[in-house]
Amino acid sequence: MNTFDVIYDVERVVFKNSTNDFCIIKAKNVKIDEQNNKNLDSFIIKGIFTGVAEKDTVKSICRWTNDSKYGWQLISDFAMIMPPSNIRGIRRFLDKHVSGVGIKTIDRILSVYKEDTLNKIKESVLNLTSIPGIGRTKAELIREQVIKNEEIEELAVYLFQNGITNYNDVVAIYDALESDAVLKLKTNPYCICDCTSISKLPLADKIALGSGMSVDDPIRCQKLVHYYLYVKAFETGNMYEYRSSVIENIFYLLRKRNLYIDSLKNDMIENAISLLASSGQIRVTEDSTDQKLYLAPMYKIESGIVDCVRNINVHKNDCPTTDTDAFYKSYEKDTGIIPDESQKLAVINAYTNRLSILTGNPGTGKTQTVKAIISFIEFMQPTVKIALCSPTGRAAQRMSELTGYPAKTIHRYLGLIGNDLDLSKDIEDDYVIVDESSMIDSPLFYKLLLAVSRSGASLVLVGDKDQLAPVGPGLPFKELIQSGVVPTVILDKLHRQASKSQINLNAKKVLNGVDGIHDQLLCDRTKQDFFMYPLRNDSDIQKVILRIIDTLISLGTPISEITVLSPMRKSSLGTHTLNALIQNHINPASSSKPEVSVNHGVFRVGDKIMQIKNNYETEWHINNAGSIETGLGVYNGDLGTIQAIDSIDEKIQISFDDGRIAIYTFSMLSELELSYAMTIHKAQGSEMGCVIMPVHPCLINLSRNIIYTAITRSRDRFLIPGDPKVLYNGIAKTDNMKRNTDVALLLCDTQQI
Repeated sequence: MNTFDVIYDVERVVFKNSTNDFCIIKAKNVKIDEQNNKNLDSFIIKGIFTGVAEKDTVKSICRWTNDSKYGWQLISDFAMIMPPSNIRGIRRFLDKHVSGVGIKTIDRILSVYKEDTLNKIKESVLNLTSIPGIGRTKAELIREQVIKNEEIEELAVYLFQNGITNYNDVVAIYDALESDAVLKLKTNPYCICDCTSISKLPLADKIALGSGMSVDDPIRCQKLVHYYLYVKAFETGNMYEYRSSVIENIFYLLRKRNLYIDSLKNDMIENAISLLASSGQIRVTEDSTDQKLYLAPMYKIESGIVDCVRNINVHKNDCPTTDTDAFYKSYEKDTGIIPDESQKLAVINAYTNRLSILTGNPGTGKTQTVKAIISFIEFMQPTVKIALCSPTGRAAQRMSELTGYPAKTIHRYLGLIGNDLDLSKDIEDDYVIVDESSMIDSPLFYKLLLAVSRSGASLVLVGDKDQLAPVGPGLPFKELIQSGVVPTVILDKLHRQASKSQINLNAKKVLNGVDGIHDQLLCDRTKQDFFMYPLRNDSDIQKVILRIIDTLISLGTPISEITVLSPMRKSSLGTHTLNALIQNHINPASSSKPEVSVNHGVFRVGDKIMQIKNNYETEWHINNAGSIETGLGVYNGDLGTIQAIDSIDEKIQISFDDGRIAIYTFSMLSELELSYAMTIHKAQGSEMGCVIMPVHPCLINLSRNIIYTAITRSRDRFLIPGDPKVLYNGIAKTDNMKRNTDVALLLCDTQQI
């Protein structure tokens, strides 16, 4: 089909689909070569337009279509915003694309160079520094951003020729490669995998094949194997894959990811594995019947965890009986609490060993034991430095509230800015106590252990071994317990107050596999903490969820303390549908309330949101009574609220639950999603006042550990609207928490304590 270039101004965006940026645009000042011009009075152009707004000048690669109802229309296969040529357009262009420069500065530049402004900016920094009020630093910033925009346009044209039409993909590739991006891609299309991550391989592969690389090229085959191991690590949590499994399953996964594999054969994959091993990109270890294939970083992480545990797990302090007796007399007098024998053992373990573990279900006294550990250490060493941290901001905040001591996320505590395994920041504390340790994956766990090992500090890991496995690869907390080499205390008795809670009692019942026939969950409404609403229709369940939220709010529960948990993202009762439903119910559109469209819906001021990917470069600050703390990095699972939306500067302000405030550009909004409803996996490490968990046949992922984890997220009320049969069937279904990870095996083989 004949395609041709069209340049035009956007008169009006007639229609926009916020989920995929499909737009219908009314265009004016349309320029088409004579051969393809149909001399229409008005032009309608349809296509994907990312970031295009009214008054923009756009260049599209188009083709004609004759609509049976509306007549001749242009279909845009690719579009990019053009630099403007008139003063008004240049003014708008600079205001939109050059950050950190005010409109007054822009007007001063325009008054000097007029229509030639963009050329003068690109020509030399001196053209800007000659204007009063513009220093060298600001001039370089302006020039850099104007050139960047031009280079992105050049890159966009090249990528379109190779099948990449999504503008967000173009920007992501440019951010990774920066200047000379086109030359770098022509030299090595897979360089974006090296500069960003192997997750970008589908994009790189499309470019490689589009530029003529053969399907069975050895370099391509190696990248495909590398990609397979990466995907499996983050989909299944495996640290390694068996060689036979790779050969058997790789083509299925690649085909599922729309990667071209028709002429690939097993021997090509075998050869790729050998080449990757010889170059050190993967590590191969022998099993009795097979080979284990690790990505090199995963091997470094797993072996590093074992080495760190071996170095850390040594005796640190003696603990005379007279000192412990004196402490417990004082502790009982101050708190009125007498720890039981298991709790006392946990206290001694934490003080006398450089590495120890405390685990238990809700209500068994973990928090009280942590308080006793802190008090005992301070009793024995009055000048001691103790740090508390947790994997998520919400969990850290909760830890701080419960203990009365400040707590940080692990990332923030360690000063993690990137993905490097080695750390530059040293720990200055004597003891580090980490809550919700079960949700820490192996990459983060290794960083923590490495920092502790270097510093000489003691590490106390606290968590619930029966919760879900971490979202990322590995299973370090359970593996350490399983190894038997780390001093561990398991709290298994519900304390008196906790035993009155139907939430805690039912959590225990779920773990034991209550069947719903001979034994049922406790639902005494007079207790006001555990409710079931028998319903079978998904639309009825949706209505009851909204009614429950209204009732809880009327009783004084803030929306920040109400969360709907679902095991799935998609389906009528998945998080996507429920988030939109709840948002429109409690935070509907209003002319007085700013909002912004995103691919998956709309964000409004006041919305609850969640960060869904690690971003190590995002700046944040915390205002502590006038003292400003700054830092970098927001992380997968961080929760917050939208405080402000600036549609002119295309920025939003987020206030996270741990006090951090960050500014996001509109281009970063794909990193966020609404959090009125979230998956149960994402809720790990969080505690909510009230949790609503729908159950229905469409929610196929319900299982014992998932239900247990959901119940244990609630502090005050847990409510289940749905089908009781589905609930009890889920409780009967046990999770296979087995992952391909050898930490326990290696520890048992290498160290006897």
